[in-house]
Amino acid sequence: MNDTNTASTQSIADYLAQLLKDRKQLAAFPNVFIHVERLLDEEIARVRASLFQINGVKKEPLVLPEPEGEVTTLTEKVYVPVKEHPDFNFVGRILGPRGMTAKQLEQETGCKIMVRGKGSMRDKKKVCIFVIHK
Repeated sequence: MNDTNTASTQSIADYLAQLLKDRKQLAAFPNVFIHVERLLDEEIARVRASLFQINGVKKEPLVLPEPEGEVTTLTEKVYVPVKEHPDFNFVGRILGPRGMTAKQLEQETGCKIMVRGKGSMRDKKKVCIFVIHK
């Protein structure tokens, strides 16, 4: 492949990355911009198809081998410094209004976020733990 095709493929890939980023941001408002979602999905499909067809020659997608071994779940516990900052509402900031901040973080990172312990529910006796599953 010559430099022109490489640059063209790279610009298409960059454009696709921007479209996917826009789609992710739009997902924060489900069923609000229905026509915009549909148009964006159509453009993403069109650009993906063009990546696999350069100069009229269809390129086959990369075939990956079957996964081997056990599925691994990574867990990270982040302890919130409640004692050092007793007046700060950590749980409220993590969750956001109606849990939207946590949902957005989950969507952007691909992690499952759980808030456990003191302040996470109505029980004031437990310690606050911020758990992330990837």
